[in-house]
Amino acid sequence: MKAPNTLVKVYTAAILIMLPLIVAAFFTPPDFPMLPRQILLGVWGVGATLVAERWLFSRTWRQAGQAVGFVRTRLPAVAVALLVSLPMWLFLPLLAWLQATPIQLQPDWFALLLGVMLVNGLTEEVLHRGFVFGHLQQEHSFSRAATLSALLFAAQHLYLIFTIGWLAGLASVVLAALLTFPLAYSYARGGNSLSGPAILHTSSNAPMIILALPPSFGASVLVPYMGVVLVSIYLVFILDRSPARPTVKAMIR
Repeated sequence: MKAPNTLVKVYTAAILIMLPLIVAAFFTPPDFPMLPRQILLGVWGVGATLVAERWLFSRTWRQAGQAVGFVRTRLPAVAVALLVSLPMWLFLPLLAWLQATPIQLQPDWFALLLGVMLVNGLTEEVLHRGFVFGHLQQEHSFSRAATLSALLFAAQHLYLIFTIGWLAGLASVVLAALLTFPLAYSYARGGNSLSGPAILHTSSNAPMIILALPPSFGASVLVPYMGVVLVSIYLVFILDRSPARPTVKAMIR
């Protein structure tokens, strides 16, 4: 019997890992503390991805960790990620100031930020960039590998259509698909490291979560904020021109 190819193995494992994350995000009661919830999701997502990598592809646990992006990054990739993150962090405070709209940090902003870093910045990047894109780039061009991984990344966000409304939810799904390409680019240019995309992914989500926005203001700026995120994060294609190098997965085989 012919062994399943890489695409089948990666898609199957990723879907099995994603399903509990989606169910938890959809059905967790609103009053459940966010940080414990994010810790549980992070432990599951990172742990299950490492198990899948070790079982399907890598010979040792150390190699599994390296293969999903736990390696030293190139400093230029981190610098670029920090630079293009600035508009994402500045847009809401600046717009609120121009409109004389008072905003402040959420009372539990630090716990909220840690939660975003753990799930969006770490867990989703381990799964979608380190595991899914990381393996697909071994057999496909960058554009094809990123496109195939974008389908899964967008699918994971479909539940938002039912939780935040169809317009904002659909915009979030489209945004997730489009963000896959610069996030994958940052991952590859950083030496197949999670650092760059983790910074970018955290910056694209955290401001809307840790800032206490008046309801009318928050609703009116959601789509423009998504536009700022999209334009900002695509700057990595212009600013990061460091040469690619052999992937970790290629080097450990």
